[in-house]
Amino acid sequence: FFFVCAKMKRGLETEPYPSKVPRFDQPVRTAVANKLSELEGLGLNPNDLDPKIIAELETLPETTALQCLDSLASADITKINNKSGFLKGIIGPWKVRLATQSATGSTMHPTVQAKLDDLYATGQLAPGDIDQPILDSLAGFDPNVGCEIVDAMCQRDLVTIRNKSGFLAGIMKRFRTGGPAPYAS
Repeated sequence: FFFVCAKMKRGLETEPYPSKVPRFDQPVRTAVANKLSELEGLGLNPNDLDPKIIAELETLPETTALQCLDSLASADITKINNKSGFLKGIIGPWKVRLATQSATGSTMHPTVQAKLDDLYATGQLAPGDIDQPILDSLAGFDPNVGCEIVDAMCQRDLVTIRNKSGFLAGIMKRFRTGGPAPYAS
């Protein structure tokens, strides 16, 4: 066992880990590149962001990408250890929101979307927990009713629910047929 560990250690010493590719070598849109340059002034080093994160940022519409970078700028960059992971955490909910918008052809009302974003942010929901057709159906409700539906869903401990899409579909069915059904916690 000692020989294997020593050989592995020696192999690691002779083969250094590849360094990150500087992110500015990649083609980025002008507005996004300008915002990244502004973030450099706030303490973001060129090698702090993984090129994959920059590429993922480039898949977003320009206004959304700038909003993600604004969120990063509003945080204290000097105290964030994993800046790529932090930015990925900002991009994730935006991608879910954009997927909902593109699939429905219309946008989810901002108040309903904010409630869902809170569930994603707190870890009660993960991307993919609710199927796209169910989100499309939720987007079709009046905003006040949509908020009531999400509130009714929040009354239960979502961690214990295996099929969150089915659970949300059941709540929406109850709202369509005559109003909310009370749920005991």
